[in-house]
Amino acid sequence: MKKAKQFIFKILHHPLFYILLISLLFRTFIYSFFINYTTILDSFSYLHYSFNGLDQDRTFVYPLLCRIIKILYHGKDYLNMIVLLQKTLSFLSIAIFYYTLNAIIHNKKIIIIFSLMYGICPFIFLWDTLILTESISIIQMVTLLFLTICYFKKKTFIICISICLHIFIMIMTRPAFIYLAILYFILFLLLIIKNKNNKKDIIGFVCINLVIINLLIYSYGVYKQSGIFSLTKISSLNTTAVIIDNGLYKYGIDDDIIMDIDSFYPLNTEDNVWRSTSYIYAKYNINRVKDFNNYVISHNKIGMIKYTFHKAYNLRYQNIGKYYSTIKLDYNGDVFQIISNILFPIPFLFVYFMLLCSFIYIIYYFIKYKKIKWIMLMCTSIITCTIIVSLTLAPYEMQRLCIATLPVIIVLLAYNLNTLVRGK
Repeated sequence: MKKAKQFIFKILHHPLFYILLISLLFRTFIYSFFINYTTILDSFSYLHYSFNGLDQDRTFVYPLLCRIIKILYHGKDYLNMIVLLQKTLSFLSIAIFYYTLNAIIHNKKIIIIFSLMYGICPFIFLWDTLILTESISIIQMVTLLFLTICYFKKKTFIICISICLHIFIMIMTRPAFIYLAILYFILFLLLIIKNKNNKKDIIGFVCINLVIINLLIYSYGVYKQSGIFSLTKISSLNTTAVIIDNGLYKYGIDDDIIMDIDSFYPLNTEDNVWRSTSYIYAKYNINRVKDFNNYVISHNKIGMIKYTFHKAYNLRYQNIGKYYSTIKLDYNGDVFQIISNILFPIPFLFVYFMLLCSFIYIIYYFIKYKKIKWIMLMCTSIITCTIIVSLTLAPYEMQRLCIATLPVIIVLLAYNLNTLVRGK
């Protein structure tokens, strides 16, 4: 009985208990303004995934999760159960986020403030109500950060293998995470050089190479079935949409495709860009469209770079956070979005500035102390890679594509603030 009282006393006096309690109450309150679940056009490509081949618009992890829940609940109300699972995992991820900060920051006030920020940020938890990969991707990113920091603190074979397996699952959940395989390939290679062939670093390097090999094999399977060497067919559609959106398609050498694209005038609207893209893929052989894309990109590299910088510049005042949840008819969604932007003002310009300062500090620290700020380097690299991939490989929905990095941004912000407070 005495031990039970001590245990309860310990829980009630732990900061995480109050962070979880406040987050739970706040999330429950905000959820009440929105309908139970939201589906958009992309949702159906996950819900109706065929599992009969690799010639798909999506990778298999999230569709498999949806299918398992559907089978368990015999198809009855299973969408609500998917959302309930996402909400539960998202809530539990607050604890993972807290211990992630606790491992790298010694200032308790900073840990509590930024853990609470993660817990009550609508741009994070409102994705839980959508039948999309975003909610799971945010949770996966928090888990990856936690595993990575644990590996830096205490290297073990289990953590090392877990990181690589987790990266594979992340990529097969959301192919835009493909850069993580390259990023951690470089990380383990640098650690091998730094630590003079540490066995755990070597195992990590071997494991991440196995991940890359499996991704290549999977992509080859997609190529054999669809003619596109990629994890999904959707990547090729995005490439076509990008060159239509930026107007570079006019520099192609296939007059038939150019004329068909022009028929969807005006092409400065998102609907027409996607309609023209879908029409091209429905009418022409996939290899013909692929050759058209490759020619346009290879002969207009400067134009693609300008387009990317132009998009980055136009995003500068937009908040990196956004949600697609459907608000109930009694309430105004636009007002709620404005309030969220005021409470959590994280514009892209601020993120650009923070990344620039972080990179400068990493270089300064390395020159002065001959040491690498590994945590800062990994957070900065993940955010930078996500933004670059989103800007170059997709024409629209930058906030949605970057949303999984929001926990990383919060961690980097907390880490940088802690560095300023400590002075090193």
